[in-house]
Amino acid sequence: CVSHDLEWSEETYRIFGLDPGDKVDLETFHAKVHPADRERVIAAWNAALSGAPYDIEHRIEGFNDRWVRERAELRYAADGTPLTALGTVQDISERVQAENALKESHRLLQTILETLPLRVFWKDRSCRYLGCNTLFARDAGEASPADIIGKEDFQLGWHDQAELYRADDLAVMASGLPKPAFEEPQTTPTGETNWLRTSKTPLRDWRGDIIGVLGVYEDISAEWRMREELRISQERLNLALQGANDGLWDLNLETGATYYSPRWLDMLGYRQGELPVTQEAWQTLVHPDDLPRAEAALAAYLDGNVERYEIEFRMRHKDGHWLTILSRATMACDAQGRWLHPLRLVGTHVDITERKRFERELEGARDRAEAANRAKSEFLANMSHE
Repeated sequence: CVSHDLEWSEETYRIFGLDPGDKVDLETFHAKVHPADRERVIAAWNAALSGAPYDIEHRIEGFNDRWVRERAELRYAADGTPLTALGTVQDISERVQAENALKESHRLLQTILETLPLRVFWKDRSCRYLGCNTLFARDAGEASPADIIGKEDFQLGWHDQAELYRADDLAVMASGLPKPAFEEPQTTPTGETNWLRTSKTPLRDWRGDIIGVLGVYEDISAEWRMREELRISQERLNLALQGANDGLWDLNLETGATYYSPRWLDMLGYRQGELPVTQEAWQTLVHPDDLPRAEAALAAYLDGNVERYEIEFRMRHKDGHWLTILSRATMACDAQGRWLHPLRLVGTHVDITERKRFERELEGARDRAEAANRAKSEFLANMSHE
């Protein structure tokens, strides 16, 4: 060690990229250590001279990703002076490359998990958390995924749903089959209830054995509340339609598909499903003498020539007699008054047959009264001349 001369095997020369027989010493060795690792290697060697074990991994200068592991045992004189060192050099490039590839794969996977707009988690067979992404941890009221590891659902903000979650986890692991896209509630750390669309699948090891469960979910609270509001609105609409005296209809002007309310069908003596829901079916029910006038009124409204569509025409009842109908309609619009697409005409039908009969009877009575008055006047006039 005093001379710092080195004796290498042919394999060591090959690893360091030198010709066998070239004189090598400690300075030659340091020059072949990658510059980024050189200071660390020198520090390890100096520590070994003071009695520390020498076992280090580093790169070789002049090679692309060549890594070696060096180990050495030093012999000392009685006074502690290092005399010689006997060591080995092992090319560990393939192992380091595999480890780096694994680290890169892990880093990439972690990036994906943190980038996804989904909550991701995985548990062991005891339903304890093995990991998750940050979005999931925050939903649980924790700062980072590390705060979740090892915990059960009973220890988190959604402990009210813990039994439900555990039952699903155990069922997925027992069956070995995924459970995709189901909806479930979740209590937040602030006590509110969110709705989730969750999917779970068995978590398997490299042998294919089930070692836990992997799950993802998205928060669909806004969608769920919208659907609930729509359901309530639909129920209210159905109640209103059932109680309304007007028959409602909705015509898709692009496809001809038509909706008739129960009251509309009942007005003409039909039951649900008996009448084709098409514009052509409606046209066959309108009196042939009135159809051109009804279509002209609709065209005038759609062309913007009149402000509203409102017309009276006759329609045939299922049993064959004719009803007089007052039809009103307007285009379906958005909040800004713009026509929706596809274009839809929404309107009502009111049976005014009795009203028209009463008006005719009233008009007839008025005509008869006027005729009687005229006859009376004429009679009195004739009497006065006599």
